Amino acid sequence: MLGALLVFDSPIISSQSPDPFAFLAPTVYLSQSDRQRIERGDTIVNTLPPRGRDVAMVAVTLTTMTPERLVAWAGDIERLKAVPTVHRVRRLSAQPALEEFAALSLPDDDIRDLRNCRPGKCEVKLTAAEMTELRREMQLAGPQWMARANAVFREIAHDRVVSYLAGGHAALDSYVDGHGEPSRAASFTSVLANSPFLQRVPQLAALLVRPAPPPDGVESFTYWSVEDFGVKAVAGATETIITTSSDPTSPAVMVAGKQIFATHYSSASLNLTSLVRRNGPGAPYYLVVVNRSTIDTVEGFFGGFVRRTIEGRVRRETGAMITSLRKRIEAGPPRE
Repeated sequence: MLGALLVFDSPIISSQSPDPFAFLAPTVYLSQSDRQRIERGDTIVNTLPPRGRDVAMVAVTLTTMTPERLVAWAGDIERLKAVPTVHRVRRLSAQPALEEFAALSLPDDDIRDLRNCRPGKCEVKLTAAEMTELRREMQLAGPQWMARANAVFREIAHDRVVSYLAGGHAALDSYVDGHGEPSRAASFTSVLANSPFLQRVPQLAALLVRPAPPPDGVESFTYWSVEDFGVKAVAGATETIITTSSDPTSPAVMVAGKQIFATHYSSASLNLTSLVRRNGPGAPYYLVVVNRSTIDTVEGFFGGFVRRTIEGRVRRETGAMITSLRKRIEAGPPRE
């Protein structure tokens, strides 16, 4: 992506300065125009070239936040996600108990769809065994079938997270909903393969391949959430990994969000938020966000249209989201 540093009109950038975005090569390319806009204080959002079912984007903006501030906010996921599009969120303990999922519930439309779920035709991402269990329990529950469906789904979500922590995506059975890639392990392997810049951060890359107790200086945790994506609310779970570095050639902070499961749209997703050192006067850092997700509907007869629609929405909406995130973090630490 980024070869030699491009020379800007701005005097704060010189051809002798190291390229602050070199760690993203060759996945991400920032043009001279992109870089000039960033230095003027704009937030740039670009979609990345398509690869298979992946939809990917990069957003960059200047920031005055400190590494310590970003680490504090990233670790306080419940306050970080206190935004209108997030209905519920809960950070989980290292060995999650079922009780930690007590507030998790599916939208009513999803529960109604569960009654008709069959392998190859289901509006919710489930395995064959999960479909069988849900149908059976809902039938036995009589008039309380909706409440029972939520209770069973909480057990499923708990089992998925516990299994993932023990064996990674390989420990999770394949989806049989009939949409997209059934194997979460295969999907995430593809996401990693399309993110070769992670090879420059081997410690983080290893933790993304398979969960493990974090080494000193690394924070890792899981959480569940119910969030609006597109026209549906999506229930899911995510592993967050936070790393820091004093190496001037590496980002000061990298926060990875790895999808464990989601009920709609995606079989795999990786979000990487980095705080990158900046030379010269003014803001001392760049906030860089790279997201790559495997989306069900971007292949096939209407796949091109769907991809253009999704990418257009990403370009329209992400800039405001990143700007809002930056301002919240810059304003102060998470408050009790």
